[in-house]
Amino acid sequence: MPGSFGGRRAPGPVGALAWGVRETTGWIRWFWRQLTSMRVALILLFLLSLGAIPGSLIPQNSADEVKVGTWKANNEFWTPVFEKLQLFDVYTSVWFSAIYILLFVSLIGCIVPRTWQFAGQLRGRPPGAPKRLTRLPVYTTWRTEAEPDAVREAALALLRKRRFRTHAAGDAVASEKGYLREVGNLLFHVSLIVMLVAFAVGQLFKSEGASWSSRATASPTP
Repeated sequence: MPGSFGGRRAPGPVGALAWGVRETTGWIRWFWRQLTSMRVALILLFLLSLGAIPGSLIPQNSADEVKVGTWKANNEFWTPVFEKLQLFDVYTSVWFSAIYILLFVSLIGCIVPRTWQFAGQLRGRPPGAPKRLTRLPVYTTWRTEAEPDAVREAALALLRKRRFRTHAAGDAVASEKGYLREVGNLLFHVSLIVMLVAFAVGQLFKSEGASWSSRATASPTP
């Protein structure tokens, strides 16, 4: 019996159990790939920004309970709805925390493998040219009367001048470029993680205080 992730199920209860484990593992891997994709990270970041809007427009219990009580007294119809949606405690609500945690996990799962891969690319060298240029998507040829060593040195100098990583691979020159762009992407994602961690630490260890003063005036007695 073909399944969602290919293969056939072996007969018997053991086969059914193995098939169920395989299906569950496949779904977990699929969910993890989706969660750690750049598209899902951007969607979660957009949802987090949308979720912060009611926290800025609606009075919050963590900031001023007096304003919350005044708002409830003036909007009795909407109060039960807002309380059920946890709109008076947006930043500690279940739905905002879920978006926050998913975004944090998505960024971590996206950055760690990319950073590891990027470090490996920095340690390695650009791949050499294939023996057949027809394997390349774009190529061109020309003839010159200069010596092969002189042509190779000229190519190295020209590519290095244009900020390519280059090295001589036999009688060919290999080069590649684009690492600064990847560094910028990684720094952007790391800055988002630092911002999320700072927000979480601020919410956990912050202290707030409020003070009220009252003043009474007495009229002089005759």
